[in-house]
Parts: sequence; C-alpha cells; structure tokens
Amino acid sequence: MPGYTAGDALDWHWVWVGDFGHYVIWDMGSAVSGARVYPSQNHGPYIGGEFDEYDVYASNDQTTWVMATQIALYYDHDEAHMMTHDGVKDYTFSGPLYQFVKIVAARDSDYEIDAVEVLPPPAPAPEFNMSLPIITSIATVLYISIRKRLNRK
Repeated sequence: MPGYTAGDALDWHWVWVGDFGHYVIWDMGSAVSGARVYPSQNHGPYIGGEFDEYDVYASNDQTTWVMATQIALYYDHDEAHMMTHDGVKDYTFSGPLYQFVKIVAARDSDYEIDAVEVLPPPAPAPEFNMSLPIITSIATVLYISIRKRLNRK
C-alpha cells in the first residue's frame, strides 16, 4: 500500500510490540522536551491496563536512555466505553532536549501505539489586564461625583 506507515499519525495504523522488553524508537526530527503518546486500546482494562503497558525513554545517541516522566493522561469516555483513540499520555524529559523516543513493553507483553508527537508547549496563563480595574475605579468615582452634583440641583 503506497504511503502506508504505522505509529506516526492518528490513522488507525498502529505499531504493535508483542513481547516484554521489545521496543520501537521514534526519531522526533529534532531535539524536543517531551512527547505525546497515543496508545491504541484494543481491550480492557484501560486505566491501569492498556494505557500503562509500556515505559517511555529519551536519548540523543540511541545508546544512553533517560526515562521520561508521565505528566498527563487524557481520556474521553468512561472505562466501560473506551475506544481506540480515546486516550493520550504526555511525557516530559528531564535535563536537556532529546531527539529519540523509545517505547518499551514493560507491564504487558503487547502494546499498540498509533502515534507519537512532539509535546505541545503549555498554554500560556491568561494575562490579567491591570488597566481594566483602574479604568473601572475612575469611571465609578466620576459617576458618583456626577450623581452627587445632579442631586444637589
């Protein structure tokens, strides 16, 4: 099938690893601070099961590997109604940026990964606009002052 690849996009074509200790390495294209992993859930249990079958590592030389830290798990449905693309896990790497991500079968002998992406940067915190309270305070003082003058007349 032309253009067919597995494990690189949310396209239902996942990478399957079928034994403990076996792994797949993704080249992220450049050094990154973390990865977003989309496991494919093909059976339950999901939380503590299908979502947790593997460990994630990072490297720059594919020889020295650093274990990634899971920082988030997102899922769409309750556990009784999970489907293949209902979950995603975010991982961050300690220390420098890394180019390679290795996912190793750890707690189950078979895992399925549909995609691995660069971890998006966190959304910036909304900035509080200090001019609004100042303008509101000035407008309130002016309103009160004008009302007092009108009430005197």
